[in-house]
Amino acid sequence: MRASADARRKEFYAKAADYRAALANSRSFAEHYELWRKTSIPYDIYSNRPSSEEYKSEVIDIYRALTSVEYATSNEMTSTLQESEEAFESGYPWQSKSLEVIAQEVAKVAQALRALAAAGMEGKKIIEFGAGWGNLAVPLAKGFQDVTVVDIDPGFIGRLQRICDREHVRIATIESDFTEVVHKTDEKFDAAIFQASFHHCLEFQLLLRQMRDRLLTERGKIFFFSEPIFDNYRFPWGLRYDGESLWAIMCNKWLELGFDRSFFANLLLETGFFLTRIPEVPGYVGSGWCAEQTRHPIDFAKWVLPVECDATFHPADTFEGRFCRDRSRLPALPPDKSYRLEVVNYGPKKLAFSIRAGAATGAYKLEPGLARIVDVASPSGPVEISSETFCPAKSIRGNPDTRVLGLNIRKVSVVG
Repeated sequence: MRASADARRKEFYAKAADYRAALANSRSFAEHYELWRKTSIPYDIYSNRPSSEEYKSEVIDIYRALTSVEYATSNEMTSTLQESEEAFESGYPWQSKSLEVIAQEVAKVAQALRALAAAGMEGKKIIEFGAGWGNLAVPLAKGFQDVTVVDIDPGFIGRLQRICDREHVRIATIESDFTEVVHKTDEKFDAAIFQASFHHCLEFQLLLRQMRDRLLTERGKIFFFSEPIFDNYRFPWGLRYDGESLWAIMCNKWLELGFDRSFFANLLLETGFFLTRIPEVPGYVGSGWCAEQTRHPIDFAKWVLPVECDATFHPADTFEGRFCRDRSRLPALPPDKSYRLEVVNYGPKKLAFSIRAGAATGAYKLEPGLARIVDVASPSGPVEISSETFCPAKSIRGNPDTRVLGLNIRKVSVVG
């Protein structure tokens, strides 16, 4: 089996080398762009423990084979790769001279601004990680936001300061690796933003913990825009294999990670956040994501559950919260944490339900129309909810809803 796995990996490297040669022979951005769009070279990761050092080592081994260099955060420089000073000052996407590429980048900014406004972040303190060209930071600052940006690239920091001088706006700057920011500021922020930058951080779990404990205010949130988070990805996380990502890895030595949605949702839960979704810009930008601190209750219907748990509930509808099926499941929590659930019986009769977490099972009954709070620890695995059910169409005269519904979970938080 190992021999066949090694053969598949060698085949992946050979195809990647052929693709790199094709890129080297292309003569314009348009040709590059076309190669990006039509290329995908899938591969497999063989480690089955995504939080282990073994798994991380495999990812780095693949990076090393594709780039012929060791990974370091200093590899993430972009300003030094520009064709000319004029192109650098013009900036991306303008240097592409493609209206379609420019439209896509402008749409990303619009998505972020709308999401921040919807979350009540006007007038709040915002920190953007990996601000790069400043395409989001500058509009935020011109919109009278208190903005700090982080970037490892001194060229980008200098360019942003020149823009601020021209535009008469103020943006605080921190030249730093992401995980070193906590050692360079004592400020707390209401919002942290990653726009196509989180996936460049190898120590992403450490970064999330640092942000929770030392960078965010009590109700501070993290926003992820244009980050590669996929449904049913080939592996939990690892180097992406689409054409543009392979170009960035092989030609620019950048780290280009991708994440499976279920892994990402569990990662956030383990580090103290619920994952919620930000609407896409149809035709231009896919869904964004928001991490909301689990210490504060959120509408259960907003929580983007791992896929294996999501299917055990009815899809969210116009009700607050979300209905269980006869058997539903919540993901495991860290050992010292417990769920606090606000549950409701929307049925016409008393509803019996039980909640099992590890070896412990709690049995409950709830009168129609009533709500209650239930605290549930999950020390060794998922939380299993078993519920009596009812069909509104059969139980309530004139109700057209033919679903078989169980307990409704209206709010969820994590305590401990």
